[in-house]
Amino acid sequence: MSEIEMKAPYNFVPLSKNIYFPDWADQISHDVPFSDGESGVIDIKLTAESDIIVSDGNKNGTEQFCHYMHGGERQYFIPGTSMKGAIRSVFEILSFSKMDLIQDSKLALRDLNNTDVYTLTEDASKIRCGWLYQDGVDYKIEDCGRPLRISHADIDAFWSVNFVDSFKFNGAQTTQKGFPAKTIREEAKHAKFKYQMFTGKNLTYRYKEEHIKSKIEDKLMARFYSNSNQEGTLVFTGQIDARGEISKGKGKKRTVGKFYEFIFPSSTSHEIEVPYEKWDVFRKSYNDHLPDQISIDWKYWKEKLKEGGKVPVFFRNKGNIVKDFGLSFLYKLPYNYSVKDAREENHKRKIKDLASCVFGFTTDEDALKGRVQFGKLNTTSHVTTGSKVSVILGGPNASYYPTYIDQNHHSNGDGTIAKDSYETLMSPSARLAGWKRYPVKDSVKLGSKGNGNEKVKTHFIPLKEGVVFKGKIRVHNLRPVELGALISSLLLHGHPDALHHIGKAKSLGYGNVKLEITGMNGFSRSEVSYWMQKFEEELNVVLFSGKNQWCKESSIRELIAMSLPVVDRDDQLSYMELKDFSKAKGSKLGKNQTPGKYLERFTTVFGSDFVVPSYSDQSSLEMVMLNRKPQYDQYLDKQNAIEEKEKRAHEAILFEIKREKARQVEEEVKRKNEEKLHALEEKQAKERKQREAEQYEKDAYLESLRQQEEKKKREQAQEDKKRQEENKSKKESAALELIKSGLASSVLLDKGIKENKNSIRNYKNSLVLTNSCFSDSDLEVLKNLVGYSLKKTPKQWKNNKKGDFKWLIEIVGNASLVLSWVNS
Repeated sequence: MSEIEMKAPYNFVPLSKNIYFPDWADQISHDVPFSDGESGVIDIKLTAESDIIVSDGNKNGTEQFCHYMHGGERQYFIPGTSMKGAIRSVFEILSFSKMDLIQDSKLALRDLNNTDVYTLTEDASKIRCGWLYQDGVDYKIEDCGRPLRISHADIDAFWSVNFVDSFKFNGAQTTQKGFPAKTIREEAKHAKFKYQMFTGKNLTYRYKEEHIKSKIEDKLMARFYSNSNQEGTLVFTGQIDARGEISKGKGKKRTVGKFYEFIFPSSTSHEIEVPYEKWDVFRKSYNDHLPDQISIDWKYWKEKLKEGGKVPVFFRNKGNIVKDFGLSFLYKLPYNYSVKDAREENHKRKIKDLASCVFGFTTDEDALKGRVQFGKLNTTSHVTTGSKVSVILGGPNASYYPTYIDQNHHSNGDGTIAKDSYETLMSPSARLAGWKRYPVKDSVKLGSKGNGNEKVKTHFIPLKEGVVFKGKIRVHNLRPVELGALISSLLLHGHPDALHHIGKAKSLGYGNVKLEITGMNGFSRSEVSYWMQKFEEELNVVLFSGKNQWCKESSIRELIAMSLPVVDRDDQLSYMELKDFSKAKGSKLGKNQTPGKYLERFTTVFGSDFVVPSYSDQSSLEMVMLNRKPQYDQYLDKQNAIEEKEKRAHEAILFEIKREKARQVEEEVKRKNEEKLHALEEKQAKERKQREAEQYEKDAYLESLRQQEEKKKREQAQEDKKRQEENKSKKESAALELIKSGLASSVLLDKGIKENKNSIRNYKNSLVLTNSCFSDSDLEVLKNLVGYSLKKTPKQWKNNKKGDFKWLIEIVGNASLVLSWVNS
């Protein structure tokens, strides 16, 4: 495995820890001149030392050099704003001004090889899915829970499409011609391409869930299943590489490339709030703030969001607040700290620096009009245009920490990192590598011609080297140190070989210009060296205690070094191949562990055999020191006291805000608890009412059952009584018939009075016979029975007379009648 070299067409001038804060900044006026204020016009001449292109801004075709038409011919010029920007960037470095004109935004990264920084790979099981939507001016996410994966093969089988073949090695639909088999055409890398394959299809369907464990996470898999009660929506994400097998050596192969898409469950649990700062980081991570570089997928979804639609996103949350989110499962993770957070501490102070005093500034709290005006620079001789150039202009990615973050403190001394991981914006100790500059190349070297995709190319026609421009710079009421700093910036402090850069394609060697001052009109002195001496002396006195140190500082030397034409024989001033950006970070895994690389200082790579001109001498510095240094220190002490007071006031305000927020949180918690208690009481009351209603219904039901039972019993009793009465009547009739027939018969009577008596009594007991049962004819039968019995067994009747009479009397119900029978 060949070693990857860390290289770039740019490098960085380190930020100085010392900042020059003019102690007279608050006295600046456009109406009241300083006692030593200088006003006048500087004539400048600019000669192109290489082909140059200052674009007219035509983005739809071939870009031309800025021009206007006069007499039917093109008159070429350099806008004053372009010149001002180029000079100010040098001015800020030379004058030890703050790095202030940068966007205070948080960058994001996706680095699957550095789990110390990119924690999503180790936290994959906590990644959730949902639908981002706009609610008025706010944004929210419908939480759908954990996403499920579904294979391209299952998608093909269900929808009858050709996903598997479209994204495999050498797939006719997607593979880029002339490139390795796993390379995909640019447009096929985006989710938009997949959605277009499904135009007009309903992506919501039923599925069943399966679990598969892997090293990273417990994956949730899905298969389409029409009989399931689970429903979800098919969601596509990008496709970086084609799918296929590659050799691992020794006859072994491994599958590479993405072959899964996602299912978002239809049921949503709750809403997740998206704070503005999280939304801002999200959109900027897809270059929403850079119209020319906006992500194709985000541009696709952004339009749907504007139309009131919802965007599928993956996210992590903390309670009901989103922590971070993106358009893919392993999305770009925002850094903990912003670019401005990574500056040196003095760069964060609100005191005016020299650059803001000269060029002006505008903030929310204050503003100052600049006292330097750059006019446009016009050509003064015949101009020759070059041939049309078509190249890919690679843009540096500020989230690439091996170059943009200072790694020198952890260096092994050979361009590699000594500790386990890089310094990144995840850490509060991270510091920016510095001011980005494109070193001056001695010749133009065209970059990559690309893969034939004209959409990613830039087309322009430059002017040939040798073209000369002239213009004027008007200054008003500048103090000697300010005028000296301006002249030093124009002349790169007088180094005879130093060149400026202007225009575009600087990374390829275009735009090298030599700037000369051809006139100093209206100033008290015209010698440029005098003004540069005043500037240099001021910084040496107030920042370096009277030592001639300014020209020896690393920031000054790096700036001048990158302004001197360099021969790039080893192609070290060019972009790395895309595949090498990751490899250059090294590897901490397996047998082939390699240390990470970082971008070394320009002078470390190309040498520092040069001298920065100096216009100070020690004796003059000592003289200036006597009065100037105490005066400046007194100013700084005063400013420090003011800042300390403001800091304490700010901390007090923050404390009050924090306390008020805590009170609000406490009240909110109390309110929510009261709401919960009220809701609980309502719930309990509702449940109690429901229980009472249920109990009432139950009691009513039981009472109804009881009444029905009693009714049944009454009916049964009545039925029984009726039946008994019917039976009684039937039995009485039967008994009477039996008595009439049986007792009257001689057979029964011959058995004796005792048996007859028992027989009659039994019938009487069983049939409940009463005297009402006997008619006159019946009584006649009984009378005959008694008479007959007495004749047959007189002794028995006589001996039991009293008792026998008793039972008979009970049966007949008439004692006198019975006695009359007996007596007769």
